[in-house]
Amino acid sequence: MLSPTASSWAQLFDGFSNPVILSDSNQCIQYFNVPAQQLFSAFDQPLTLKQELPSALTTIFSVESEERFSAVLSLNETLYEVTTHTLDGSVLFFLQRKTEQSIPPQLLLSLVNKIQDITAPLMYVSQLLVPIVESINNPKSERYLSILNQNCYRLVRIMHMLSMFEKSLDSSSLPDSSDQCNITDVCHKVAAQVGPLAKQLQLDFSLEGAEGSHTVHGKSIHLERMLYQLISNAMKFTPAGGEIKLQMKVVSQRVYLTVSDTGIGVPDHMLNTIFHRFEEEGAFTDISSGVGLGLSFVRHVARLSDGTVALTSKEGKGTRVTITLPLEKPSYTLHTPTVALESDLSLALVELSDALPSSCFLPSDLE
Repeated sequence: MLSPTASSWAQLFDGFSNPVILSDSNQCIQYFNVPAQQLFSAFDQPLTLKQELPSALTTIFSVESEERFSAVLSLNETLYEVTTHTLDGSVLFFLQRKTEQSIPPQLLLSLVNKIQDITAPLMYVSQLLVPIVESINNPKSERYLSILNQNCYRLVRIMHMLSMFEKSLDSSSLPDSSDQCNITDVCHKVAAQVGPLAKQLQLDFSLEGAEGSHTVHGKSIHLERMLYQLISNAMKFTPAGGEIKLQMKVVSQRVYLTVSDTGIGVPDHMLNTIFHRFEEEGAFTDISSGVGLGLSFVRHVARLSDGTVALTSKEGKGTRVTITLPLEKPSYTLHTPTVALESDLSLALVELSDALPSSCFLPSDLE
């Protein structure tokens, strides 16, 4: 039975083609239309009146402001722009599906091969230069070599992301039912690597709430790279003296992983395309910005683990990205595998190579 307030909304939105949901201040559903029910039922989160909002929406829930609020949400393989309006303690959610252009698989494979062909000789030259630079003992030469090393790491990072996109077209490369990992261990492993590196940028990094043992579906290496990518973005767009947080919270058989920062935020006009591949725009086009694969990669990894991604941001105040993953019962004894990279490169340095200063890539630091 709809409340009088919800009934008035029903008259407006029952015939609406886009999903619409009304929630009270306690995150309980007061109204939803048919498209909203169809969307979340397909994602195994059917809507029920007076029940809690779907986990994908609780991550962007806010009654703190009367202003219009926008976010981006990835459900299954589809992106939605979410606009919320706060009215007398209730929150109205409008979801609008966003169109995307697909990348031909032949192009992805060609890019991977070309980058690999470029990277291998560059890394070989870098190794040959190390004893020469050390014999010269010239700080300027070391600086030049560190820049070369950093860009080699950047190429390896791009190659890894493109390779994962390309391999995902083959179902045999996707995680199977036995691929599980302890997400708490993943968070601690990433945080241990990020803390000292964040200090190089004069940023305060912290890990909160990562307690207990919690199992999720997916490969540990993929989830690590997903978190590194979010932290890399936060590092690039947070000025010195700012804060970056990795938070983990478990609620109702779901784990919420949130990376938040106090940086420059995302311009409103970029929210529509920020998860698209090869999208870089506006204030984000400096040399550290990369090629626009990062958030698309995050969304891809979350989808492989049956998760969702929600991004909220305010210009001048910062950005918050939340990954929601369903928990699973461990099917065997979990461990965090080690993964061999090209020339035993540090995974943290590879994944954060776009954000860190070149001084982190001096030959003495890479040994």
